[in-house]
Amino acid sequence: MIETRTNGLRDNTMEAYAGIEYREDVTLAMAGQRMTLRYRLPDRQLLEWS
Repeated sequence: MIETRTNGLRDNTMEAYAGIEYREDVTLAMAGQRMTLRYRLPDRQLLEWS
C-alpha cells in the first residue's frame, strides 16, 4: 500500500519535472504588505521574576 502511494507520488513528480521550462529571461515581481500585530511586552516585575 505504501509502495503504491509512493510510486504515484513519484510518477506525478516526474511528470511535473518533465514539464519545467527553463528560461534565463524571467521577470520577477513581488507584492508585500506589513502586518500590524498586537503583542504584550513583559513588565518590570515579570522581567525580574524571569
